[in-house]
Amino acid sequence: MDGIFFDPTGTFLFMSNRSPAFRLTIVNAAGLLVQHAPMASEPDGIAFHALAPKFVVTNNTNGTITRFDFPADDFTQVPVQSVFASGGFRGDLSQVGPDGCFYVTQNGTRYNNLTVTGQNSLVRICGGFAPPPGVKDNTTPDCQLTAVIAGPPKQLQITAQDTGSGISTITVLTATNVTVSIPPFAVGTTSPVVVTATKINQALSSTVRLEVKDVANNVTVCDPVFTLVVREEGKPVTQTFTGLPQAESKVKIVNGDPGLAKLNITVNGKKFKEKDLADNVTQTIDVSSAMAPGNNNTITLEARGKPGGSATVVISD
Repeated sequence: MDGIFFDPTGTFLFMSNRSPAFRLTIVNAAGLLVQHAPMASEPDGIAFHALAPKFVVTNNTNGTITRFDFPADDFTQVPVQSVFASGGFRGDLSQVGPDGCFYVTQNGTRYNNLTVTGQNSLVRICGGFAPPPGVKDNTTPDCQLTAVIAGPPKQLQITAQDTGSGISTITVLTATNVTVSIPPFAVGTTSPVVVTATKINQALSSTVRLEVKDVANNVTVCDPVFTLVVREEGKPVTQTFTGLPQAESKVKIVNGDPGLAKLNITVNGKKFKEKDLADNVTQTIDVSSAMAPGNNNTITLEARGKPGGSATVVISD
């Protein structure tokens, strides 16, 4: 015997069995034999892919990785074996990290330029693998405003990503005066997912609130405010936004043409210096110094300049 690993439920124990023949041995929690799965290669490390499609892999001593697909994910059934990876070096034990990636030991190194050395190496294969008990992904997904599209119609692009266990769901919690488009993605993806919010009535402010959850159930909520500030005839008009979390401390101004001459920003009663603005210029103001802990912050915007000028303003983290 060599590598010994419990499946994610703790119901079955998988063992790399070298003698009297190469095989993957499975026993149940009572210690009773479930089955021997004969192998052509000598197995060592074992890991479980926990997301669909579910399967088991072994890191082998001949430079290959074998994949086992069990019918209906039933470990009492005879698995279908296939080559998951080949062309490596002698493999030994392996492990899954909190990022849901499979870390495979190799008795050799191959660099990007195809140079090969005898140095030991560790290969990272992502994602969707099940970490062992006690190893958990505690990092929340990232959710950032990445683009403001002037339009019309005006749009926001919000990029969600989780490089650990991968994104599980993206849920629209609030959508005021916007339509929200979430592209399809595979559960457990570690690639960026770009969500687009499109303003419906271009003259009104908009908000969108998204919940991004990863496979390990870590959650991030992102909720940028998206508004059009217009300098109307007569006395300048203000817009006030309340109930903002402390993290929403960046005010991004995308000035129009004609645009505003200045934008006054007041945060929880603290006035920030007026910002001189040129047409078609984008500026970001950091107001974190005036933001208070919690979700009760207030930001007021006041447009200055000639009547008819406007700017798109986004308040986000």
